[in-house]
Amino acid sequence: RELPSVGFSMGHNEYPLLAKREVSGGKGYVLVHKALRRNYEVSAVSLNDAEALDGVDTLILGGPETPFTFREKTNIQAYLERGGNVIFLLDSAKVEGFSQAEPLSVGLDDLLRPYGILLSSALALDPLNETVSFEEGLIRFVAPYPFWVKAVSDHFDRSHPIMGKVTSVVFPWTSPVALREADGIRHTVLISTSPGAWLQEPPFDLDPGTEPAYETGQYPLAVLAESAEPERAEQGKILTIGNSRFLTDQTIQQYRQNL
Repeated sequence: RELPSVGFSMGHNEYPLLAKREVSGGKGYVLVHKALRRNYEVSAVSLNDAEALDGVDTLILGGPETPFTFREKTNIQAYLERGGNVIFLLDSAKVEGFSQAEPLSVGLDDLLRPYGILLSSALALDPLNETVSFEEGLIRFVAPYPFWVKAVSDHFDRSHPIMGKVTSVVFPWTSPVALREADGIRHTVLISTSPGAWLQEPPFDLDPGTEPAYETGQYPLAVLAESAEPERAEQGKILTIGNSRFLTDQTIQQYRQNL
């Protein structure tokens, strides 16, 4: 039978699927593209053209940085209504090195809101994290970095088939997905932070020595939204993750389990 089809949106500074590593600086989705091609037809699609989504089973928005137009959002909505699935890999902050981050919004809130999904403007920090090496002048040091959240299987929904083979995921500079009740929509939280996580609202301070906030909690990082009504079962599913960096070539080379 024909392979299922995956389309990556293009036109909003998303990660390139094809690039020499020197060109992308490791900031591409080249390794993801290569892995997906074993089991899927993979293409790049323009959301300006409604027909470009014909025959695409799952659409992935991988790290867009510029706002979507009304027409593009209308095409995504129509695609969902006719049974297409969408994976939103969205960042709330544009990060430069380890030094600064600016808030980022691509204008998809109005598309996600009817599904009870809102991407937080905050970054999540977690005592369960990866260590990162930093340079200050001539000195190089390694420190735990709460902004690089390490999600482990204890905080997965193990009953869901999507999570079957996932052991852990490292999310660099990730944002939680806030949930609201929405008519006829069922949410499944697939991945969460540890219960000791905390949030940092803009303006961001990316210092590794950032102190834990007074208020800690467990926050959703990956959420599946689908119709809870049998008569609308053919409507597409939405997977939202407040992070696109966990799948870049650079990150995968460090943390193979992300792939």
